[in-house]
Amino acid sequence: MRTSENLTAYLRHAHDVILPGNNGAVKIDRPISGKIHVGVDLGTAYLVLVVLDDALQPLAGVYQFAEVVKDGLVVDFIGAVECLRHMKSGWKNALAAQSPVRLPVTRRVSQ
Repeated sequence: MRTSENLTAYLRHAHDVILPGNNGAVKIDRPISGKIHVGVDLGTAYLVLVVLDDALQPLAGVYQFAEVVKDGLVVDFIGAVECLRHMKSGWKNALAAQSPVRLPVTRRVSQ
């Protein structure tokens, strides 16, 4: 269980690694080992992509304004895919620079 101090530190670190999408720079400040976990949130105003390490600590993330969801429904699927593909390229290059070996990615779809 996390204490409020741990939660505050966790949220502060997450805030530090999640950058606006138009920035284009993704910085990973520690070595990566084990699996990585990738999460995507298609929100009404923003698309968010977050990368976590095996201990579920934030490694990198990016968000970008996009009008692809309206009232909880995806109204521009192609636009969402294009935007996420662009967002993914920045952190993928940063991960490749950290590890020359292809890292396994856990894929899970929430219901």
